[in-house]
Amino acid sequence: MSNPVKLTGAGGFTLVELVIAMAVFSMMLVIIVTGMINIVRMHNQALASNMAQDNARGAVDELVRGIRDSAGVDWANTDNGGVNGTTRLCLKVANSPGTEYWVKNVGGVLTLYRHDNGCTVGGGGVAVTDPVVNVQDFKVTPTTSTTAGFARQEVHISVTTGSSNGTTTGVGAGTTCASSTNAREFCSVVTLTSGAVPR
Repeated sequence: MSNPVKLTGAGGFTLVELVIAMAVFSMMLVIIVTGMINIVRMHNQALASNMAQDNARGAVDELVRGIRDSAGVDWANTDNGGVNGTTRLCLKVANSPGTEYWVKNVGGVLTLYRHDNGCTVGGGGVAVTDPVVNVQDFKVTPTTSTTAGFARQEVHISVTTGSSNGTTTGVGAGTTCASSTNAREFCSVVTLTSGAVPR
């Protein structure tokens, strides 16, 4: 008959050691995940800001170029109707019916459009801003200044764009920069103004 073997100093973890190890691992995991979420959030915010800035800059550059190349402003509707698409700018162009700029609501997204075949309200036109950017405001203010006794027409323009980089859900997702926190998590709004003088 053999004697039972007594194991002394057998390897293994106690329940307390396992609980402590799991707690430490969980805390490290929470810190890593939180850091990753913050990095993604900052990345999306930067993309939204760049998108809004690029579209606002592109729109203002095109408007300034159009005004400088025009023979003057035929008419401008300045009743601050950017939200409902009523703010319009019509430029006189030699040997052409004129060029019109206006804000158009397309599927819940306000987009700046250009029409080169006359200043008539209607369909057609070419989008100046991306459909993922919302043109929240478009103002045109024609003025006349006098320099050395000569009257000179000048046009002041203001374009406000907003973008959330397509990271929100719902109507107009990624474009509206709405007032609710959920709808503007990555929202960036940019306003650019400029003045231009027709040739």
